[in-house]
Amino acid sequence: MDGSLKPRATLALCTLLLISLLLIYFLSEKNPSASITDKLYRSKPPSAIHESRDELEAALEGASMANKTVIIAVVNRAYTEGDKPMFDIFLDGFWLGEDTRQLANHLLIVAVDQTAFERCMFLRLHCYMLKTDGGDDFVDEKVYMSEDFIKMMWLRTRFLGDVLRRGYNFIFTDTDVLWLRNPFPRLTLNETVDLQISVDRFDGDQWSQTNPLNTGFYMIKSNNKTIALFDEWLHFPAYKPSPSSPTLLHSSHMLPPHQ
Repeated sequence: MDGSLKPRATLALCTLLLISLLLIYFLSEKNPSASITDKLYRSKPPSAIHESRDELEAALEGASMANKTVIIAVVNRAYTEGDKPMFDIFLDGFWLGEDTRQLANHLLIVAVDQTAFERCMFLRLHCYMLKTDGGDDFVDEKVYMSEDFIKMMWLRTRFLGDVLRRGYNFIFTDTDVLWLRNPFPRLTLNETVDLQISVDRFDGDQWSQTNPLNTGFYMIKSNNKTIALFDEWLHFPAYKPSPSSPTLLHSSHMLPPHQ
């Protein structure tokens, strides 16, 4: 009887010793207020801990420059299929351009269908799948100003507004714009310029309201004014999806009055 109790006593003693050592370790930590669970998981790699970030935040963070600036392009299947699709030509510009290769590391491709997303992932780019509401089909090329085109532009504008609300500056570029030179040395990102946008025709005055704006390429900074601008674009009565009205830009204080 006594012989059978000795192993149990030894096991109990070892268990108490282990618990005592663990308590000494945890209580000796610099942050005694942290819970034991926090201490146990703190040393694990980030992938082992539940991430509160969503997919968009992760994609933006992965593509972001140090100053929270990203380059964004939206693609669908029509731009990614074929022997030499528009998407491939667009990417060639970064490879062949002057001081542009490193910019591809900060390019976020926003796919509106599964084919475009898979192509992006295959090329090992920063990719994000933009889910549509109501099952809208944006797979094929949309005729300019058609109903489907307007829906796609509205979806794009809503998405870009969300990027601004998350505190990210961005350059938006259509995929038919070839990046043959690094534009950042010529673009200003400071406290006084919120938006720089391309025009179809330049009259010599950068603040002129007669310059026809083209939203195929623009750089915008995240702040309360630009966030409000995108919210206003979504409710603009004439053409909700398109930020193409100089009147709207001037009324939103993005551009100063013509001098």
